[in-house]
Amino acid sequence: MLCRAVADELTQAPAQLVLELSAATSIDDTAVEALVGATALAAESDTSICLVTSPTGPVARALAAADLTERFEIYATVGEAQRHG
Repeated sequence: MLCRAVADELTQAPAQLVLELSAATSIDDTAVEALVGATALAAESDTSICLVTSPTGPVARALAAADLTERFEIYATVGEAQRHG
């Protein structure tokens, strides 16, 4: 589902895609794999992708546990992500 939503957004050729995940209270391995897939889709379109989530929250912890933190730009707010995009 996430990859499909990302693919749909990428048809509009944005320079940046911001995934707002700050409300996530948990994340499993399937969701982590979907995020990795989303970054691959974005890279094919030369679109930067970033996540909005707490740097100490469940998304960041799951990415760190999977040793994937370096693969994502993580910001605390949408505004911060947009300023860096």
